[in-house]
Amino acid sequence: MPARNTHKQTRSALSTSRKQAGRLRKLKRFEADQQILAAIVDSSRDALWIWTPDGIIERWNAEAERLFGYRADEIVGKSLLALIPSDRHERARKIITNAALGQWYGKYETVRLRKDGTSVDVELTVSPITDRRGKVVCCLSACRDTSERKQVQLSLTKRMHELTTLIHFTERLQAAARIEDVYAAP
Repeated sequence: MPARNTHKQTRSALSTSRKQAGRLRKLKRFEADQQILAAIVDSSRDALWIWTPDGIIERWNAEAERLFGYRADEIVGKSLLALIPSDRHERARKIITNAALGQWYGKYETVRLRKDGTSVDVELTVSPITDRRGKVVCCLSACRDTSERKQVQLSLTKRMHELTTLIHFTERLQAAARIEDVYAAP
């Protein structure tokens, strides 16, 4: 009988050892996944920040630092409302509440505030992040500066207006029988 107990003990020890090795592999895989995800967030060309369902910033990447002027240690732990002009706080609170309930917002054009108080035009995406049960555990905001694009659009609109005016003037010039007809309003 004692030999049988030793055999059972050996099998039990092997089983425990395999389970521990499996747990260790899972832990190492989890840690590697965490490092990869952190590297993705940190190296993104989009300003990214992660926040709690009640609107408190938990993580802030380098591009967010560049765009808004806040170092991570200055903004982490603060409310999202620090980035939002006061006249937009009510709308922002609704978005925070809806995101906490699982609603996604994509390519939402808005204005945000930099640390120095200047405003910046941005395109914002808000993505709720859920656990396996579907409960929102945090939200991710991805943001791009659209100021340059808006300046180009404004410049193109101005140029289009100038060209349209020139076309109308040319048409009046060609149709004019007298010089006064050229300057007459259509």
